[in-house]
Amino acid sequence: MLLADVTPGKIDLFLAGKENVLSARSVNHLRGYLSRAFTMARRMERFPRANPVADVPKRKVVKRLPDYLRPTEVPPLLASLTPKWKNLFATAIYTGMRKGELFALRKSDVDFEAGLLLVGRSHDRDIPKGGRVDAIPINTELLVYLKRAIAASPSELVFPADDGSMLPKHTKLEEVLRRAMRRAGLVTGYVHKCRRQGCGHREAAPDANLRRCSKCNFKLFPVGDVRKIRFHHLRHTTASLLLMNGADLVAVQRIMRHTDPRLTTEVYGHLSTSYLKKEIQRLSFGPPPADEGGSLSTAGGASEPPRPADTRAQERSAAPDSSRFTTRLLPEPLKERPERSPSRTGGKGFRELRVVGARGFEPPTFRSRTERATRLRHAP
Repeated sequence: MLLADVTPGKIDLFLAGKENVLSARSVNHLRGYLSRAFTMARRMERFPRANPVADVPKRKVVKRLPDYLRPTEVPPLLASLTPKWKNLFATAIYTGMRKGELFALRKSDVDFEAGLLLVGRSHDRDIPKGGRVDAIPINTELLVYLKRAIAASPSELVFPADDGSMLPKHTKLEEVLRRAMRRAGLVTGYVHKCRRQGCGHREAAPDANLRRCSKCNFKLFPVGDVRKIRFHHLRHTTASLLLMNGADLVAVQRIMRHTDPRLTTEVYGHLSTSYLKKEIQRLSFGPPPADEGGSLSTAGGASEPPRPADTRAQERSAAPDSSRFTTRLLPEPLKERPERSPSRTGGKGFRELRVVGARGFEPPTFRSRTERATRLRHAP
């Protein structure tokens, strides 16, 4: 498409076509990429018009609570990792470093005497994401993992590939993490798959007991179903466990290298319900006072003494009749009135006008008895 033909509506249609294969967050990333491209083109005087992406609305992204490892899950996870990945994952949990920062970590950045890790690179860039060089203190338990990684590395990198080069940017550490969680038994259930090729039968179950396929009677192979956790969630694990273990918020912010403490508490710091239940017990004002006479306390704090039964009966008898204040919704039944003798005035008989019709929702209708409206007398 020519640049002169690009409009906000066409960009919006282009992004709408991507919603079937991409998430809302990815569509917003694509929108931002286009916006930066047009902004750079206008800056270089290659696009004289206004940025057309500015009028394209962003997609609504549902904010879900990120996952993190619980304290009881960290030891079995590290024990289930292979030696190739164990040191890298331990460093990620103990320091909260990002994947690119771990890949670019050099042996010269580790100072065992001072107990500090220098974070100054991110993969192939000479500056990390925060835009500044920071130093992270080394946990005592992490020293063993770092020394093993440095001793096994054939290059200047702490966590290199098998040939000593830097690990690729798109290394799928999520799959390594989830396989280790399956081996450690950190699963939410099991998916039993048929062993017969081409059958495709599978069923979910809470245990790994032996089952057979309902189609071909072959044995089913149980596969642990783990949470959809990513490698970046290990960074959430570091912040959450530090906060729940009583670490100061400012210290956690410095370790996570955040410029705003709200980012530490609202995005990375997740508090479990068991921790919140324990923390709410800090509100302690002593045992509640006992009620005098064993009676229940009222809302104002004063106890109401019991009243004898005869007093309550007198109050009920003295209470005004509530039937006078109620509104009757159904019509009253018609009562038979005795017919009075017609009085004659001037030789002409006076016929009484009676209320004909149901008394209720509609107003009564005054009709003569000789008129053909007597059918309303029996109306409901």
